[in-house]
Amino acid sequence: MLFCVHNQIEYYNIPGYKNYYLSECGKCIRFIKSPTALKKILVPDEGKRIYILNEDVCYIHTILAKTFLKNYYEGCTVNFIDGNTLHYRLQNLQIV
Repeated sequence: MLFCVHNQIEYYNIPGYKNYYLSECGKCIRFIKSPTALKKILVPDEGKRIYILNEDVCYIHTILAKTFLKNYYEGCTVNFIDGNTLHYRLQNLQIV
């Protein structure tokens, strides 16, 4: 479901997370009274980035798949096509 366009970026509601929205390039905002951009946190040992949503740790590639990929299901594996775990474009993700 389309939420809004903010700074020329379209944001969509993240399923299961009220007030949290995600763009196809992995930018996340929380919207209560006004949009607030969330900071990405790097997990050093894994080389992946996360957001904290409602006190849940959410890997960016997983919430991208959950929000945008029709064939996503809970517990599936989301891979990076080019092998770069910091390249969060939707086009770079696949479900295996």
